[in-house]
Amino acid sequence: MRFVMKRGHEGWVWPKTILDFATSSDGGIDLDELDRIMDATSELFGGREVGVTIQTRMSHGRESQVLLFEVRHPHAGSEQRSALAAAWSQAFRDVVDNDFFHHAEVSILPGPDETDDQET
Repeated sequence: MRFVMKRGHEGWVWPKTILDFATSSDGGIDLDELDRIMDATSELFGGREVGVTIQTRMSHGRESQVLLFEVRHPHAGSEQRSALAAAWSQAFRDVVDNDFFHHAEVSILPGPDETDDQET
């Protein structure tokens, strides 16, 4: 399920499933780090809506999960999407200094948001 992130008075409102995943994988990250990642994501993408989900993937015959940050950017070309993804990865590494980085990524989608989102 994709959650549209909202900022409350005391920081970002994180669904329990996202918090549980983030705090338990490869050293984990805490709430402050998640908030700092969302702040950087929001700033990098000009305040566009950000959805967060846990996505399951198969890699080398093994199932793994990643924390996927999704942003719709309808006017970004492929070069701009690549540059934004690289900038996001660096911003993430600036906040998180453990192996959790291998469990998170950003997806910059070209079209309007047509997904079934869950408000947090």
